[in-house]
Amino acid sequence: MADDEVTDELLTFFKALIDPDRLVIAGRLAESEETIESLAVHSGLSRVDVQRHLDRLIEAGLVTATDNVYTLDRDALHARARRVLSAKVPVTPPADYPEKVLADYLQPDGSLKEIPSQLKKKLIVYEHITSQFETGRQYAEKEVNELLKRFHADFVSIRRDLFDLGFIARQADGSAYWRSESNTF
Repeated sequence: MADDEVTDELLTFFKALIDPDRLVIAGRLAESEETIESLAVHSGLSRVDVQRHLDRLIEAGLVTATDNVYTLDRDALHARARRVLSAKVPVTPPADYPEKVLADYLQPDGSLKEIPSQLKKKLIVYEHITSQFETGRQYAEKEVNELLKRFHADFVSIRRDLFDLGFIARQADGSAYWRSESNTF
């Protein structure tokens, strides 16, 4: 199954079951076959609302209708659930994701609006910041601080994060810092 197909099927499946009224109707149909009238009585919904919800469940392939009697299609439900839930969901962010993150967190002057709290966004921002360090050059802590101050007032936290996340390396005594080439982000 292609990634787009998986995404579409996941959306259809979960949208059909996200509505509380549709869940009540699906639950009722899981117990027995029902007509619109009996579903309306048991759910407290109007016939029109019941029909609308049934149409959505039918469209999702979860309910079948024969002679105005509705049934939860258990085989289709199980097959769909197995297929949808076992499919590999695409987790790769879109190609323009890093640019979007940078646009969201950088001000026009290049400084940070804020330090991202979410790790995947922080990695993108820190990779951008690290690109300002010259490869192969060693920096004194004071130079690192001055470079990082251009991005945010809390340069100490950024320096610590850059080191902890492997973007920069340092001498054990902190006397020299350099851009780490082992970073795989």
